Amino acid sequence: MPRRKKKREQSTPIPVDWSFVLRYSSVSIYDSAFKHGIHSSDIVHAHTHAVAFFEFSSSYPERKLLVIGSDTAGNLLELIGVVKRGDVLVIIHSMPLRRRFSELMERNSGYA
Repeated sequence: MPRRKKKREQSTPIPVDWSFVLRYSSVSIYDSAFKHGIHSSDIVHAHTHAVAFFEFSSSYPERKLLVIGSDTAGNLLELIGVVKRGDVLVIIHSMPLRRRFSELMERNSGYA
């Protein structure tokens, strides 16, 4: 039997202003970030060499970020991370950049 997709409310990420620097006390990667076969070195490279940051508006107390950056081969990845207490960024998702987010990046000036 085919899996049914859950209907979720899709919130559109809001661009993070480049006028400030995002700093974290540490960055960690949850096991869920490896679901799509992305290696940890590619995740770290994409975060370190990010070309765009977006913040999801949510009702959760933690900030949820979309980070777009390239892996070690130059392919764009999407990373989703949650900022926990003590400014620890936890990467919970990584995969090749989807059209939805590449179009979002193109629509926002400074990212095209």
